[in-house]
Amino acid sequence: MTPALRTVLLSGGWTPYQLGTQLVGWWDASYGVAESGGLVSAWADRIGGYTAAQATGTAKPAWSATSLNGTPGLTFDGSDDLLAMVGVPAIFPDGAEAGWIFGLADQQAAAPDANSRDIIGYGATNAGRMVSKIDDSGTNRAAVRAGTGAAVAQRFDTTIAFNGVGTLFGQFEAAQIGGRIDGVAFGPGAAVIPATATTRLRIGAAPNTTAGAFWQGVIGHGMVGTGVLSPTDVQRLEAWALWLCGKQALLPADNPYRYRRP
Repeated sequence: MTPALRTVLLSGGWTPYQLGTQLVGWWDASYGVAESGGLVSAWADRIGGYTAAQATGTAKPAWSATSLNGTPGLTFDGSDDLLAMVGVPAIFPDGAEAGWIFGLADQQAAAPDANSRDIIGYGATNAGRMVSKIDDSGTNRAAVRAGTGAAVAQRFDTTIAFNGVGTLFGQFEAAQIGGRIDGVAFGPGAAVIPATATTRLRIGAAPNTTAGAFWQGVIGHGMVGTGVLSPTDVQRLEAWALWLCGKQALLPADNPYRYRRP
């Protein structure tokens, strides 16, 4: 990213760049997308040029300048589309280190849909951290999932049906995980100790040895961060994303940016 581009992005108010060193990965569908005929072969992030790629034509997501409620997005077919990066940058939190993952996406799998579907995640089988859609007795729900080394634990919302455009934020800490959908918190519940590996990152699928949990819908932004974000920064991030795609009305009444951009 050039200094000139960074200046442009910061000139219109708050942006994720203002998270500073807590933002270590940011895939933005308006930037770094290599596509031919709309089919995406690679997607480079804004922070370190970290590139998730796909060489198989039938497994490439489709890019459009307007697919996420009039803003750029990549559409994943829910069956085999994904972008992958082998190895995870050393700056990404691993083991039980505190960190967070954020996605702005359009969830298009119609309920009932028994499949878990991941927006973005990294790690390995039973050793990943992901933000996802899961099935809750026939209702699509937002979830945060983390491998403990032997299994995958999850915390999910029980109040909002995860259908259409929205934000999903996952916070991972040394002994717990929790999340937020469109600014509404869920979890953390019982203790979970993440055991995150550094094997691979996937956008649109789980980071397991054998890919699965394929996302069905559009992804506009995927982010990875370190530490625990302050409540104010989380609210700003959610509001920034929803204002970006014209969905700010989804923000809860207690978000101070529901009626004005951050």
